[in-house]
Amino acid sequence: MAWVTIANLKGVPGDAASLAELANRPKSTVPNLAVGTNLNTMHQQSHVGWWPFFAADVTNEPAGMGSAAAMLEVIAPNQFTAVQRVHDRNSRTTYERSVIDPNANTWSPWQSFAMNGDTLIVRGVIGHVSAFGNLDSYKTTEDMGFWTLWAPYNYNTPKDARGRCTLRVLVDPGGFVTHELTERESGRKWSRGYNGTTWDPWVDLSANAGYTPFKKALSLAKTRNVNIVAIGDSNTEGYHIDAGLNERWINKLQPALNRVAGNAEGATYPFIPAKYNMDGVITPNLPVTITGNFISGGYEWGYGWRAATLRDGTAKAVFTFTGTKASVMYVEGSSAGIMDVSIDGGAATAVNTNKATVNPARRWDTGALAYGEHTITVTLNAGSAPGQVIFLEGILTWANDETRGVRIIDAGYSGQQMVGITSAKAASLSLTIAQTGDVDLVLVNLATNDTRHNSDLDEYRAAAEGIVNAIRARGQFMPIVFILPFIGADHTRGEMGRRGLILGNTASNMAGVQFVDLSLSMPKIPADQTTPEAQGLYSDDLHMSAQGHTIFAGHVLRALLG
Repeated sequence: MAWVTIANLKGVPGDAASLAELANRPKSTVPNLAVGTNLNTMHQQSHVGWWPFFAADVTNEPAGMGSAAAMLEVIAPNQFTAVQRVHDRNSRTTYERSVIDPNANTWSPWQSFAMNGDTLIVRGVIGHVSAFGNLDSYKTTEDMGFWTLWAPYNYNTPKDARGRCTLRVLVDPGGFVTHELTERESGRKWSRGYNGTTWDPWVDLSANAGYTPFKKALSLAKTRNVNIVAIGDSNTEGYHIDAGLNERWINKLQPALNRVAGNAEGATYPFIPAKYNMDGVITPNLPVTITGNFISGGYEWGYGWRAATLRDGTAKAVFTFTGTKASVMYVEGSSAGIMDVSIDGGAATAVNTNKATVNPARRWDTGALAYGEHTITVTLNAGSAPGQVIFLEGILTWANDETRGVRIIDAGYSGQQMVGITSAKAASLSLTIAQTGDVDLVLVNLATNDTRHNSDLDEYRAAAEGIVNAIRARGQFMPIVFILPFIGADHTRGEMGRRGLILGNTASNMAGVQFVDLSLSMPKIPADQTTPEAQGLYSDDLHMSAQGHTIFAGHVLRALLG
């Protein structure tokens, strides 16, 4: 098997001690252990190091050892803790045990690990159920659950994983397999996915990994989609931008990241909701118009929870975009009917959305379209049963970025508060993220409305953690970044800072979660936005101008790329 780098091990008695502490300790220089040496007595700090010996010359060695020279590794960071490892060169077997009582020279039983070809034969017991051999083979529903293993003696573990680990195998209803590996001594975590053909690279989810997984994904943006989901309020959705939605910070961040990755800009609006939660007069030229008998708001489905119900034949949603493909996102259910979808005014395609159970984030694809401006019209088919409706989430769009490039998916909702994201909303969002695929970063910009309305701090913390836990429960382990924005004119830095303290604490306690404080980079909005202090960045007491969105996008870009 390949060499494995062992470093930064933090241990406890009986599990393994700190190899890092060995770095500056002297190693044994004697040719062999003296004949008659009792290995039980080799547990003092003066014994730390590597000791060659022959089994015939010592006592209390592992049973069944060969006659070739062996090596004894002694790890003893203090007088109460010691671990021994014996490496038998003859059988390619390693044995391990830990001291129980140093004063009485008593030890736990030897546990052994042997490599025969590509298969690890586990003679000892590590935990209750052990994984062994090639971890790539753990990819079916029969493998679901928790497995313990010894990282250096298994194939295809993360290159810097070491010691005893727990492997969790998850298989979602669509057959997508996720591995979660946790190093028991240090608490470090890794994740990877299996698409049915190949395994993705392991992603380090450790709290100190920063944005490394996202940076690695960004480097692959020339060969696959790198999706970013931006959860936010009116400043993410685009309220009060006179020049249109393409002036939002997320619309400016996307091409900037694509330039870093060497890609074209791609779709202007990777996701268009069924109904924006703002007045189209305030932000003109919205890419969707919905008319007739419909209702919207209060739903738990879709990016930004901006679904709409088309209640009868008078209701119509018309999406306008420039691109090469679109995908209608809708919800199946027992009260859902037949959905008609028309491309550029052509004949409608009927899609039956009626199912016994509720299934959000269903998709109907247009297939390839010639590059240019297109319209997608969605209505309720007249053949639907009385009382049936269409639950429409919105559409995904592409512009020659179907298989490559950075795409920022708008999940903003004007007026949104962190405490308004219920467990049901978080669960639906996590499902949509999982079904979208290749989501490599989640940005959460929710503090302004919670501060203005003085939401309960404990509820704020619980909601933030709930978003993370819901996403992780779907086997999604991309970095999640909480952003503290600028300070509005109607609240103070101290009031906003209390939310920032919670977000920072959440990031420090949850693996793969980060916190960015932009309230230190963006000036506070003064009572009069025409004064020099505003720097032309704001349009009112709470919202950025087009220039403000540009500056905000720049700060986020620097935070992500360092």
